[in-house]
Amino acid sequence: MAPVGADDAGQDREDDTPSRCACKAQKQEWPEVLTAKETADYLRLDYQLVMRMTRAGDLPSLKAGRTWRYHRRALEQAMGADAIRR
Repeated sequence: MAPVGADDAGQDREDDTPSRCACKAQKQEWPEVLTAKETADYLRLDYQLVMRMTRAGDLPSLKAGRTWRYHRRALEQAMGADAIRR
């Protein structure tokens, strides 16, 4: 079995697969469109609180099928960018 990150020739290659980490806080750059879980991590709030705020209309969001999506810049404007970056 070849080590992770090595191709058939044994040379190291850069891994292009996305991280399976549940918390994206380790990643430096956030995507423009976030899921509810990513939004909770990004805002440093509990997931259930994010869902309550979404249903109450307190967070700018879009329902796509059965899931909610959040635009990062709209969240920053709604919540105040200073509060998020602390």
